[in-house]
Amino acid sequence: MVATLSAIQKKIAYDATGKVVVRACPGSGKTFSVAARIAHRVSHWAHPNQGLAAISFTNIAWQEIDQKLTTIFGLPHYLEYPHFLGTIDSFINKYIFLPHGHLIMGCKGRPVLVGDPHSNWNIRRYDKDYDQYFAKVSLGVNDELIYPEIQGVFFFGFNKMYNNDGNESGHARSIRESKLKYWKQGYACQHDANYFAMKILEKYPQVARSLVSRFPEIILDEAQDTSEVQMRILDLLCDQGLSQVMLVGDPDQAIFEWNKARPQLFNDKFEAWKDNSIILNDNRRSSQSICDATFHLSTLGNVSTSVTPEVMGFGLQPQFTIYTEGTIGQTIEQFLQKCRELAIEIHPRNVAVICRSKGLVGHILGDPDLHDWTQDYLVTYPIIHACFLFTKGLLKKAFQVAEKVIFHLVEKKDVVDNKSVENFRASQNFTEFRKLILGFLKMFPPATGKLGAWIDQANRLYNNVLTVSDQARDLEIEDLFSYLEKDDLPSDYTVGSVHAVKGETFEAVLLFLKQKGVGSYYTTMIDKGIRTDQEEELRIVYVGITRPRKLLVVATPNDKNLVAWKAKLGCQ
Repeated sequence: MVATLSAIQKKIAYDATGKVVVRACPGSGKTFSVAARIAHRVSHWAHPNQGLAAISFTNIAWQEIDQKLTTIFGLPHYLEYPHFLGTIDSFINKYIFLPHGHLIMGCKGRPVLVGDPHSNWNIRRYDKDYDQYFAKVSLGVNDELIYPEIQGVFFFGFNKMYNNDGNESGHARSIRESKLKYWKQGYACQHDANYFAMKILEKYPQVARSLVSRFPEIILDEAQDTSEVQMRILDLLCDQGLSQVMLVGDPDQAIFEWNKARPQLFNDKFEAWKDNSIILNDNRRSSQSICDATFHLSTLGNVSTSVTPEVMGFGLQPQFTIYTEGTIGQTIEQFLQKCRELAIEIHPRNVAVICRSKGLVGHILGDPDLHDWTQDYLVTYPIIHACFLFTKGLLKKAFQVAEKVIFHLVEKKDVVDNKSVENFRASQNFTEFRKLILGFLKMFPPATGKLGAWIDQANRLYNNVLTVSDQARDLEIEDLFSYLEKDDLPSDYTVGSVHAVKGETFEAVLLFLKQKGVGSYYTTMIDKGIRTDQEEELRIVYVGITRPRKLLVVATPNDKNLVAWKAKLGCQ
């Protein structure tokens, strides 16, 4: 283990103590360093009823740490008691929110988590139903409403959350009333769980002290993605005695501001704990040519040094090309041909086509870009989905969808959360319940053909309860759901969004950019000299261009964008 760690990595793994911030460039071996520290600390752990909490922000991230702990450092899968390895949400839920949430929410029992990623929030009885936003809105550190920073989320318009005088509008008050109503019933989305966890630690400091006693050391990976509420939770733990904390991340790769991430919080901690802070700037992923180019979007201050002999001297500069909607396939084929010329094996682990736009991902994969074809997500949508699965012979999936419809119809409850459905299923006679679901599915015609014609036929059989918008009647049912079940994705290269491949490494990457992401045009940002730390769209591009080891191709929609990006990355 010692031989494979650099001097800086050894400092992270063995020597750093107290409150530490590690700022790591892309490809620096950050995850390996974190795993090495965990392995070292756990192997020397002497507290049988206290543990180390190793926390990241996604399942992929903590599972990557777990994979390194098992394959490189010989630890068993998943850190065993008394330690914890998982996401920050799961940590908060398990140790703060779920056992104590009722103390703040005013509900009678243990709270139930709904919305992404726990279960679908399908309440939308009519177009202007404020309850539909329950799982999309929460409260921040100052009890202010927080909501997705994306235009068009609300039926009344994003900019109407506040009146001209700066006070909350009637729309905002209605959303607050909806939140309070469901909180009292025990329902909470994940943002709510984080908010209430913060409130619990503020009101009941003994809970914070107990948690610090249980986990006297915390390692927070991908810490640039921390929200204000999550950082407040960490601060409250520090206030109650947490003294061994390591934050690891890269603010230039903070691309989850839509999920309330605030990279400046990471920078503030780096400055506050500067005497203990560490910069990890050796790049074990990319060639020096790619490091030199990507540096122009970095705020780290120094060019990353390529240190892997296999790629460090690979002298090919980033390549640029222009595409149109009609030439996307041709652009991909030219990229693949370049891979062949460079003897890069075309394989999903080696070659990736990534896009800033989900629409482009869908275009490449052949997924339909469907508009909102029904407002009735409690009955119409799941019935058609279940019937489609049943028609395709996917019985297990069809039953899983159909039982939620039956739960809603029998129990007359709008909230169809997974736990309630499980309890409902357990209360039924297994054989009779299966017969009920099968009979329910057989009531409907095979889910094929035009949506409108199927709806008409189904309603004649089932009391006219299904609805669909007029403009969607000509949609093919196959187009509505088949892409959810498809298993014929490109087998020879990876296709995905920038967010989907964050943390991944490929030999070659083709990055499709549009004229703009969400907000300003890229050329405008480049011309105005906007820094990466000021604009998430530039950080998203930065994540994309730092994925490859050898070959980077940037595809832009026109010559103006091509010239701007070449200049920005120093590739004239």
